[in-house]
Amino acid sequence: MSAPEEAPQTNGWQFSNRTAMVTGAASGIGRALALALAAAGARVALADLQPEPLGETAAAVSARGVGCFTQPMDISNEEQVRTFVELAQERLGPIDLLANVAAIFIDVPFTELTDEAWDRNITVNLTGTFLCSRAVLPGMLARRYGKIVNFSSVLFRTGAPSGAAYVASKGGIVSFTRSLAQEVAGAGIQVNCVAPGLTDTAQPRAHLSEAQMQELGSHNPMGRMGQTADIVEPTLFFLSDLNTYINGQVLHVGGGEVCW
Repeated sequence: MSAPEEAPQTNGWQFSNRTAMVTGAASGIGRALALALAAAGARVALADLQPEPLGETAAAVSARGVGCFTQPMDISNEEQVRTFVELAQERLGPIDLLANVAAIFIDVPFTELTDEAWDRNITVNLTGTFLCSRAVLPGMLARRYGKIVNFSSVLFRTGAPSGAAYVASKGGIVSFTRSLAQEVAGAGIQVNCVAPGLTDTAQPRAHLSEAQMQELGSHNPMGRMGQTADIVEPTLFFLSDLNTYINGQVLHVGGGEVCW
């Protein structure tokens, strides 16, 4: 069974005067978020390492009649990130909104975790978030406007067997979010973090069987696993002009899987 990756068309959101950049846009939450932003009128720059599914997302975004820029990109490569942002802004205009969704999960017991696997997980998830944020911030600072949403995971609080590198990277993203938010708030920029619980996308399905997915979902307080639409809606709020005073916060979106 393949994971559903389309978000239902969102109603009420208005992004027609905004340009958004979404990483991890080829599938899962990134794809769903890109489509929702496009449905709400945003111009969208799409980044991912997977050319073919990224092209499919781009076609779906363009079909909504909005500006679209897409180019395969490794978010852990500084030069690729810088070039992507420059070209996207030439094509679509200044980037107002950034969603750092792209991530990898290396599922390996700690005693078998190699230096290379550790470095790759940290470099993609944490350094990639840093590089993309740094690339768009000069323009946001100059215009005194911008919204950045970084993606962590509820696992940063709970931990995960065979997931030390992933969890460490996601914890780093939370701390990075809090620090950056305080630094740029005075310039009219808000930085927040979404921490999804188990969500029905290709990433967990690469490590878990259908039976395991359903069992984990049944143990959630709401009796099901999350869907991409569950994650997209609060993210849209963080990115929207309705969010006027929330900054440096981490929102757990996991059906009560983790409660404060």
